[in-house]
Amino acid sequence: MMPKSDSRKMRIRPQCVMYSKNISRGPQKYAVDQVIMATDHMNIGTRQNNGRYYTRDHEWVTVDAGVGTVGISNYAQEALGEVVFVQLPEVGSAVASGDECGAVESVKAASEIVAPVSGTIVEKNSAVESTPSLINKSYFDEGWLFRVKLSAPDELKQLMDQTARKDSES
Repeated sequence: MMPKSDSRKMRIRPQCVMYSKNISRGPQKYAVDQVIMATDHMNIGTRQNNGRYYTRDHEWVTVDAGVGTVGISNYAQEALGEVVFVQLPEVGSAVASGDECGAVESVKAASEIVAPVSGTIVEKNSAVESTPSLINKSYFDEGWLFRVKLSAPDELKQLMDQTARKDSES
């Protein structure tokens, strides 16, 4: 005998959807509740974006051992469309939080890259310069732009976390 199921979908907060499924099997009744975290920038069931900070200009930064990895958000790459050119800051150059330090051009538009934090550029993603479409394909992983040794780590407090960024886009 096949189990009967009754599925309902309930919203319990913006980033969380609860699926409740009751399964009846003979005289026993089972209730299965599964909470799935789902946002447009997270894999279902994981918090992949923990530790990522955002500017109002849609750059992001993650920090590991005092070095920040910088890229552009999904929102920015979608708004730009197919990225065809990227100009990144040179290794060894100093950048200040809020200053323009590069550019991203697409078939639709061009946009400046704004440094989310102050420091010295320690690495740039040469793969993105030679294959700009990596930003569209993998804006968090392969499409990062540059790494910067932070000179003022307290500047991170001025940036938005995942929750605050979601609220600002609403």
